[in-house]
Amino acid sequence: MTIEERASYEILPVGVALLDRHGTILSANRCLRSMAGEGAEELAGTKLDGLVKHASLSLVLEGLLLGERQEATFDATLRRGRGGELGVRVLVSRADAPSADETTPSVGASQSPDAPTPASDDAEPAFVAVFARDEERRVAERALRSSLALQQATFDAAADGFLVTDADEVALTCNRQMMAMWRLDPRHAASWERLLRTPAIVDQVLDPEGFLRDLESLAQTPEATFSRRLELTEGRVFEFQATPRVASGRIDGRVFAFRDITERVRAQAELLASREALLQAQKMDAVGRLAGGVAHDFNNLLTVITSYAHFLRRGTASAVRADDALDEISAAAHRAAELTRQLLAFSRKQVLVARVLDLNELVRDLVRMLSRLLGDHVELTTHLAEDLWRVRADRAQLDQVVMNLVVNARDAMPRGGVVTIRTANVDVTPGACGAPREAKAGPHVVLTVRDSGQGMDDATLARVFDPFFTTKEAGHGTGLGLATVYGVVSQSGGFMTVQSTVGEGSTFSMYLPRVDAPTDRVSHENLNDPLEGHERVLLVEDSVPVRKIAQKALEHYGYQVTVASDSEDAVRLLERGALDFDVVVTDVAMPRMDGRTLVEHLRRLRADLRVLFVSGYTETAVVDPSGRDERTRFLAKPFTPEGLARALRRLLAED
Repeated sequence: MTIEERASYEILPVGVALLDRHGTILSANRCLRSMAGEGAEELAGTKLDGLVKHASLSLVLEGLLLGERQEATFDATLRRGRGGELGVRVLVSRADAPSADETTPSVGASQSPDAPTPASDDAEPAFVAVFARDEERRVAERALRSSLALQQATFDAAADGFLVTDADEVALTCNRQMMAMWRLDPRHAASWERLLRTPAIVDQVLDPEGFLRDLESLAQTPEATFSRRLELTEGRVFEFQATPRVASGRIDGRVFAFRDITERVRAQAELLASREALLQAQKMDAVGRLAGGVAHDFNNLLTVITSYAHFLRRGTASAVRADDALDEISAAAHRAAELTRQLLAFSRKQVLVARVLDLNELVRDLVRMLSRLLGDHVELTTHLAEDLWRVRADRAQLDQVVMNLVVNARDAMPRGGVVTIRTANVDVTPGACGAPREAKAGPHVVLTVRDSGQGMDDATLARVFDPFFTTKEAGHGTGLGLATVYGVVSQSGGFMTVQSTVGEGSTFSMYLPRVDAPTDRVSHENLNDPLEGHERVLLVEDSVPVRKIAQKALEHYGYQVTVASDSEDAVRLLERGALDFDVVVTDVAMPRMDGRTLVEHLRRLRADLRVLFVSGYTETAVVDPSGRDERTRFLAKPFTPEGLARALRRLLAED
């Protein structure tokens, strides 16, 4: 035995003795000598059965010698000097087999330096005996039991339900909360080999097939983690998680956790319901303001129209001249049409004829008009990006958008200032540039209008696009200008943002998606072109007054008109073979079958058929996305007889 081995042998905290094949002690370490209360001289040469009381000790040693087993462990009583005794736990192993304790001296090791020389020089150790105080073992066991009890108490006190299984899904243990959550009876625990697959669990799940599929998937992939929401038949909701259980570096089962989130789900649902109720109340408030504003403005216009119509019917020449009355009625009707157009723009239901546009070109064309709108006390500057991308939108509507933004900027600077229009190419990312959540990411063209005016506070900023909301004095604005801007831009697939600081001005930004297409050519109509025609027209209109005036207008300009009261009436004409016409003039919005469906039906019979759609609003964002179908044109209501004839003439003149 080396010096290091001797030192380790002596300082071991357990008693160790080397025995020959007859059970005679050859040497004993310091701890064993202390436990026995004897010196090395007294222990050397002592038989093991003289030191230890155990009924089967001789049989144990014999079994070890015969190789029946490599080691034996038993409780015994150690005889101490002067008649004392000590309870010990004894481990006896063959000296030629690995010891349970890695520090036990090896076979053939020399005696302790304090041990006497064996009686025979050629005596070899046959056994190694290790002695541990029974009291220390009991203390350790009590500590272990206490630790396990503490762990179980903590396990049972957890708010979540836990189930621990082995690799075959056999339940090893579960806590009290698991029992309570699933309402399990502990008396039936013996049948819980695969607890999660038993009817006690499965019958409570709202989707049992899905639950069993999840368990099967977990069984096929032991390393997988899992989390999902689990709904029970009675309305409770659990959060269900499964994680691998690792023991000695390998996956040896699973830990399943269940958390009852019923109250949280219910609270979230109630919160969502309250938010929806609040949103609905806000919508109704906005609708109320909208209805009130519309009623106010239309009542004013109707008062003008009905009053002048009254004078004309009565022939009250002294009160008003007929020409003046007609002029006032016409002007009021135009203002009503403009108000309706703004409402449709706000609600994103107006007819848009989309073209591929260059916003730089649009701004350059508007500069002179905008300068006149701003007056001498406001300076207009422009900063237009080179190589600006193209967008698709209705040119007339975008003209109105820019003019509304510039007029709004002018009104924010009553003492004068600077209005700046900029264009740029930008790549919109979610959450960037103040974009709303519904904004689509990707390349956009942005046009901004900035003023150096008084700016807006947060309360005003929050309502800036609301209909009929205005900070202007009575009679100086309807409050529909910015609402119209918002509607037109949204209907064109873009979005608006606004930044403002009190005393530092405001910036309104219009974002429109980029399109990869050349700019469309816009043909300018000649007001001197003839309006008369001789072609055959199928007129489809479900409104009797509109149908009558449209028929009269077309016949006035020389067209041959066949009338259908709606789409179904038109189809009946076709079924009777009445296909002998050159163009169809049809309303878009009609009951049962709309104008688009009618035209699809007609073009299956006449592919080259030309169509003039007439509509006051549309359900789609853009009724003519390409703007290049030469067989189709659109005319917005309200229209004049001259406007109808001009639109029809322009359609029929297309090559």
